[in-house]
Amino acid sequence: MMRKLIVLVLILALMVPAGQAFSADTTKTVQVSFAPIHYVIDGTDYAPPADQLGFIYEGSTYVPLRFVGNILSRTVAWDGANAKVTIAAPTSEDWKNIRAYLSAQAVKDSSIVPVDKSAMTQTAIKINTTEVSYEFDGQLVQPNAATPGFMYENRIFVPLRFMYESLGFNPSFDSSTYAITTTTDAEQLAYQIIVKTHDVLIVEKKAACEADLLALGLQFLAKQKTVTAEETEAFYQEALVMLNDCRAELDAMLATLTTELTDAGYPTDVVDQYRAAIVAREEWGRNLVESYR
Repeated sequence: MMRKLIVLVLILALMVPAGQAFSADTTKTVQVSFAPIHYVIDGTDYAPPADQLGFIYEGSTYVPLRFVGNILSRTVAWDGANAKVTIAAPTSEDWKNIRAYLSAQAVKDSSIVPVDKSAMTQTAIKINTTEVSYEFDGQLVQPNAATPGFMYENRIFVPLRFMYESLGFNPSFDSSTYAITTTTDAEQLAYQIIVKTHDVLIVEKKAACEADLLALGLQFLAKQKTVTAEETEAFYQEALVMLNDCRAELDAMLATLTTELTDAGYPTDVVDQYRAAIVAREEWGRNLVESYR
């Protein structure tokens, strides 16, 4: 009977999905005071969703990691299997979603006034203290052992300063109004995200074009002694088409980059720099093509 019971317990344990297998001894009930925290970023006050309110626990202010990560212009990804959260700079596509989120969470007609702390009563909540790994912009960082992060209602909450400072920010906290004020380089970051995303594509395309052109040239050189005039012309025309196609694709990429920068209100000087570099490599390519004749 005991053997069957043990087997049953093991089967049930295996049925618990990865990332949710928190042991019972990591769950406990604590007393917190929910606080009307103002998250002021670059002069704009942002409010978290109703289920992500910050609170005071044992003298430390805890904030919702995902919400704060997003308003600080970062993406937040949770790996339940390894209990790890990754906070990173967004891609161009991610940034569009973050901008929409910022717009939705911005407080209209914000009023930041001293808080009546007598109204902040203690509330019992159940938290999960399973150790979580935190990666900020590629670096693993852990909170102080005395003020660890934890999960509440399936959301991660961490100490205020741990969250902000791990991303390189130095916020000011007004304990009378519960306003966390931070200045960021969000607009510069947004510009860099757009350019970086397209830079990867442009560089990859240029490299692929050059590799294909060189491969065709090596193929031609390998049989140059026996090639006929017709075959030489065929190689030349093929290389010319390849070169023109590459330029057309790169021009289309530059047009897309120009549109994204213009729509976001950013200067397009960088497009001219890319175009100048492409023209220089195109001249190299055309000289190579001419050498096939």
